[in-house]
Amino acid sequence: MQYKIDRLNLTAYKSNRRKLRSLKYRYLAKSQIVRHNAIGTRFQFVNFRGSRFLKVRFDRAYIQGCDFWGATFKDCKFVNTTITDSVFMSCTFINCSFMNTTMDYTAVVNTEINFEGLSLKEKVAVLHRYPEYSITHDLAETLAKLYEDMNLRKCKLLNISRKKYNLLNLVLLENKFPKATLAELLKKLSTISTKEITTYKKMELALLPFYKNPAL
Repeated sequence: MQYKIDRLNLTAYKSNRRKLRSLKYRYLAKSQIVRHNAIGTRFQFVNFRGSRFLKVRFDRAYIQGCDFWGATFKDCKFVNTTITDSVFMSCTFINCSFMNTTMDYTAVVNTEINFEGLSLKEKVAVLHRYPEYSITHDLAETLAKLYEDMNLRKCKLLNISRKKYNLLNLVLLENKFPKATLAELLKKLSTISTKEITTYKKMELALLPFYKNPAL
């Protein structure tokens, strides 16, 4: 069974820049957004994997729990914007500027960002290479079963493909939960609806109640 492709292709002319509306719980891989204004816009738990942003102005925007794996930002401006609980993996920033913009609880991996004008809080993890992670037998079995979940597979939160794992997300999960309990904890995802688990942060939040109360 194949999942439905959902993506944006928004292009505005130079003299007619459009406002980008708020988005929540969407998997918008390989979207393209050109000449739009994200003024006061809220992006919450949106997966922009492999997307392209060209001449987009983020002004007083709020970006929470989003994934930007392999996204490209070119000629974009971030002004008075808050970025939190998000993941930037192998992103490309070309001629972008930041002004009074903050990153908090965010992972920046193998990407070049001009940090001038960008405030990094203590919880920002800047990794300069792809992380390594050893998969236990129990965890491999759990990941194989969760691959059958259409929502988790579509968003590539745990498995990039049937033979390749999302190692970054597993490393981030291990930083949040003990590795010895991770396989059993992830099994809990099969007992709940995963429709709104679109990004790493949303997955972490879904697992948190089971970690605090194993009897659930």
